[in-house]
Amino acid sequence: MAVCLLTMPLYYGKITVDTIRQSIFGEQSMKKFINSYLFIIILVLFSAVYLSVSMVIFGNSTNDVIDKTTQMYMKENAKAVAAVFNTKLADQLTMLESQVRYFRDTDLTDHSAVESVILQTKGIGDFKNIGVANADGDTFNYNGRSSGNISQTDFFKEAVSGTDAVSESIYTDEDGEEVLYLAVPIEKNGKVKGIVFGSFTKDILNTLVDTASFGSDSANVLFGEDGTVIAYTPGSRFIGEGDADLYKMTDHSSAKEKETVINYEKNGIQMLAAITPVGLHGWSFATLLPRSSVSETSDRVSRYVGYIAFSISVSFILLLISIILLINKLSAAKRERARIGAELSVATKIQADMLPKDFPSRPDIGLYATMTPAKEIGGDFYDFFFTDNDHIALIMADVSGKGVPAALFMVVAKVVIRNQVMAGGTPAKILAKVNNILCKNNKSGLFVTVWLGIMDIRTGEIQYSNAGHEYPIIGRAGSGYSVLESDNGPPLAAMENMDFDNVTVTLGKGDSIFLYTDGVPEAKSSQGERFGMEALLSALDEGIELSAEDKIVYVKDKIDTFVGLIDPFDDITMLCLNYNGSEE
Repeated sequence: MAVCLLTMPLYYGKITVDTIRQSIFGEQSMKKFINSYLFIIILVLFSAVYLSVSMVIFGNSTNDVIDKTTQMYMKENAKAVAAVFNTKLADQLTMLESQVRYFRDTDLTDHSAVESVILQTKGIGDFKNIGVANADGDTFNYNGRSSGNISQTDFFKEAVSGTDAVSESIYTDEDGEEVLYLAVPIEKNGKVKGIVFGSFTKDILNTLVDTASFGSDSANVLFGEDGTVIAYTPGSRFIGEGDADLYKMTDHSSAKEKETVINYEKNGIQMLAAITPVGLHGWSFATLLPRSSVSETSDRVSRYVGYIAFSISVSFILLLISIILLINKLSAAKRERARIGAELSVATKIQADMLPKDFPSRPDIGLYATMTPAKEIGGDFYDFFFTDNDHIALIMADVSGKGVPAALFMVVAKVVIRNQVMAGGTPAKILAKVNNILCKNNKSGLFVTVWLGIMDIRTGEIQYSNAGHEYPIIGRAGSGYSVLESDNGPPLAAMENMDFDNVTVTLGKGDSIFLYTDGVPEAKSSQGERFGMEALLSALDEGIELSAEDKIVYVKDKIDTFVGLIDPFDDITMLCLNYNGSEE
């Protein structure tokens, strides 16, 4: 119809001009002149009828088109809310996992020992409360209270089996408030000794459900497999606590597997409900919208059909202009993405170039380190430098998160640590100062795990302090490698005014120390299996006679063979120092 409207005036204009020109020059009779105008009138009338019929057809089809489009976008909205919900749960489980390291070496049946560890931690995320439960289900909460024995709860049973867990239903906590529980296992040496759990209030869940609103008159709802309403848009007039009407009207078995849209009535209001599975416990999300909102939209469109029909030709031209502008915009966006990609590549190179590559050439020590970045910019880094002729500082660190924020935080942390080391002090005192500096203006909420050691090359003695980082591995000449477990403090930038412990280990002639980030043991194969500490220690034992550089190359080859062709998810950073004994 657009083409017809565009060409019709030109066609009419040609006939009119030709007819007038022929009449003036006497080339056509008056009868033909009149007939030509009659033809134009007939065409105009035909076009008017055609437009009228088209408007009627368009008006009749408007409701159906709008209804289908609305359902499509409602499905997308429900899927978006489900995705946000799952991402939030995953983030909060990760936060709980960050607390596990504090309790691996703690006797969870000793109340005072657990309380002592809790005093060194703090609440995280959006949890109302965080607690620890031992293998019998007895609980110790961060707020100094207890949630009683939770051994019979579904989330405890699932977590102690070795997997992260989300409670299948809403529980009432010790304050009488309805909450949803998340839990992660505390594992040591392959055995679950307890769990860390956290609770979400219904208010937080309701706010989370309302993160992606379809419109001012819409509502979102999360309901369980049995139809129980778990959370919903605050203040919604369409659904509330205990409602099961929506569940009853839904072919719930199919809604577990794919999206569906149903008609739903509540309080005399006809509504559309787009339902999508969450992928957890048989839960589903629904986006509700009154049919009156859809009808009002259809009515408004129908009233303007006439105006739209007569402006199609102009709209068509504007559409062409918009397409051209869109193409230009897309081209500009493509160029911008290419520019950002190039800048990220440069940022990755700059980040790598900040790591020291000039390894010391001395008879008393051999040192080598590498950082293999993942596909996305990360925050791993190592550092080493001499504080004087007889002392060398060794640093291995891992910033939380990915991307440019983590890389920037890495640069700040690296500079601050080096400056504080050069200012003097024990590793524990240095980490305490660095922690307070990094806590200031840490609006991004990032933190960094750090292992810092200062070695006296004359004696082989290393005094070190650990801020939440992986344990070092010590290689003894003639006896192989083993993990050196010791007191482990909290990560830096998590909380101000934290204390750290100094630990001393002495290397003999032929001994070595191996430092690494979690990307080494947690490297995954295409089957999802982790490289693990056992494989790492085995690789080091096999290369115990190698130089520091060759040891790291050997371990990296083992990891590459294990991982295969898939892109690494995390940076792989390693540092090895072989001690050859002092010349003195």
